[in-house]
Amino acid sequence: MRESLERAATERPDFWSVVGQIELRLLTALAAQQLAAAAPGLIEAFRNLKARVPAPGMWDSVHAEARFTLEPYAGVAGAAEKKAAAAVLGVLQALATAT
Repeated sequence: MRESLERAATERPDFWSVVGQIELRLLTALAAQQLAAAAPGLIEAFRNLKARVPAPGMWDSVHAEARFTLEPYAGVAGAAEKKAAAAVLGVLQALATAT
């Protein structure tokens, strides 16, 4: 999956291939229960992409998908992981509503 996303972002970069790479990093962090460590870099990557692609409709989709994975994770995670999930979701919600 990682190679496919990298190839797409290199050969025909678009919002979805780039955000897909960030989302894969997020899912990898969740699987390793390392979201607290990864969250600052993920947030920075999301914000950098927002600066390049401000389309709220696209970001709404990213936020909705993140809610699908992060809300259940936060429900079973420890305090630091729960806080990181809330931080990522908060940033994505702000990116989805900002124009």
